[in-house]
Amino acid sequence: MFLYLIRHGETDWNVERRCQGFSDIELNATGRWQAGAIARHLSSLKVEALYSSTLKRAHETASTIARYHDAPVQATDALRELNQGAFEGLKLTELVARHSDFLERWFRDPADLRLPSGESLREMQSRAWAALDKIIGQHPDGNVIVVSHNLCNMGLLCRIMKLELNDFRRIQQDVAAISLIEFGRWPHPVVIRLNDTSHLR
Repeated sequence: MFLYLIRHGETDWNVERRCQGFSDIELNATGRWQAGAIARHLSSLKVEALYSSTLKRAHETASTIARYHDAPVQATDALRELNQGAFEGLKLTELVARHSDFLERWFRDPADLRLPSGESLREMQSRAWAALDKIIGQHPDGNVIVVSHNLCNMGLLCRIMKLELNDFRRIQQDVAAISLIEFGRWPHPVVIRLNDTSHLR
């Protein structure tokens, strides 16, 4: 099975560098163009299944891709972004000013540190991996598209690449980026492409 793991297109909160998390922010004009670029790039692909987070920014990206394929978008809460709780809506500059002690702990040892009124990276990774593992089991062959979010994709890729979750920052996930992973042919997953944005140029 070939997994096309995609990060959603741009939102205004991406531009403003605000924490989004579970906040249901839709794509902006650039994000809608990016979703179209992804869709055109993958238009000739024979797609067996298409999955998405239930949040608007991911679901809209997936729905744009689905226009070219005979595969409905199957949305699941398990592929949502990290629940950032009390931090959602805050700009990064505001986070630094108001929560510097927490951020210091987050940068030092983030994996099991739960965000106030939110969740930890480990909790997010656990729910997202359970969903992806089920998807892999249901589709052992063919091409499957999954549209999710920055930190959620990072958590999944850490698991796929056997990286410690504390090292998640070693993986880059730009908006509208595509990563391609092959499952099943070898005893371990094979990362073929990582954070590919060539379709946006």
